[in-house]
Amino acid sequence: MPDDKPYDPLESETMRGFNVLLGYRLAEWRDDFARLELVLEAKHLNRSGVVHGGVLATMLDVALGYAGVFTAEQGRVRRVVTLSMTTSFLGQAKTGVLNCLAQRRGGGKTIFMATGEIIDEAGQLIALGEGTFQSPFENSAYSAFRVDRRDIGGSKAEEIRQVHRDGDPLFRRACRPQAIQTGVFKRTLSCEP
Repeated sequence: MPDDKPYDPLESETMRGFNVLLGYRLAEWRDDFARLELVLEAKHLNRSGVVHGGVLATMLDVALGYAGVFTAEQGRVRRVVTLSMTTSFLGQAKTGVLNCLAQRRGGGKTIFMATGEIIDEAGQLIALGEGTFQSPFENSAYSAFRVDRRDIGGSKAEEIRQVHRDGDPLFRRACRPQAIQTGVFKRTLSCEP
């Protein structure tokens, strides 16, 4: 029986890892906008009994990133890496619900800028943030590349090249195996336009 329910990107997005630990939720997500919601608990407070600055900075980082990578296309997943972020702490909160509202402000296909604010239930401004983000990879091509980047060739390198060639429109270019030492990691391929 076919499912007649339309695709909803918000419902299909799953929080993982540290995001789950903090306990906020993606409450609203659309083109160039994201809103996170957090019900404050004792675990979110610092030793002075107010929300920890790290919680606020994390909420801003996540919401700003989401604001720039929305897609309504089912099966298309976009990820983001924070390049830089500035946070200003302007108020305090001890209880209640915090909302982090983020807006994409500009940029191109892979690098974008976003700004955001965190407000409490009374509308008091708690924190502001702005950041620059990069979203260079989509879907499984980036995952396959990251997981196997220590491999120095062989069938895994060919498998990665094939994913890059056929699986993702961003990587429809010629790739060749090449072991490059970068810190503790070895990259196994180099892509050229």
